[in-house]
Amino acid sequence: MGFFSKKKQEQVTFTIDGMHCNMCSANLQRGLSETEGVIKAKVSFEEKSAQISYDPEKTDPDRLAAAVTEIGYSVVK
Repeated sequence: MGFFSKKKQEQVTFTIDGMHCNMCSANLQRGLSETEGVIKAKVSFEEKSAQISYDPEKTDPDRLAAAVTEIGYSVVK
C-alpha cells in the first residue's frame, strides 16, 4: 500500500466547433483547466478536439460540455 492514493479519473473527448486559430484552442484549454473537477485538458486546433481528464465525483461530461459553451465554443454531438 502506497503513501498516495490515486485519484479517480475518467476521460472524455469532444469534437469542438467554433475554433478559428491556435489562440482559440489555447483559450479553451485554459478555460477548461480552470473548470471544477478537471484534472487535465488538452485542446487541439488542428484536430478540432478537446481531450479532458476529470474527477467523476466533481463533474461529468454534460457539465464539461456546458463549460465549453460558456467559454464560447460548441461541442459537436
